Amino acid sequence: MPCPGCSAEAIENVAIGDRIPVQVTAQRRRETEMRNFERAERAKRARLVERAEWEARRQELREEERISKRNLKL
Repeated sequence: MPCPGCSAEAIENVAIGDRIPVQVTAQRRRETEMRNFERAERAKRARLVERAEWEARRQELREEERISKRNLKL
């Protein structure tokens, strides 16, 4: 017995021996692809933030080194 929410079209699309309508599996695949895409985007943003923080720290160290050298000359 199919689930009450399944349409007649979805029931006709059921693969032989399979009780999950093809439309449902396609929807799950799209949802999985979207989750994977969102996860990749979050990772990309995290890498960009990490890189920006690293660059900022590098600039701070350069500035400290420049000031230190200037103070040694005095």
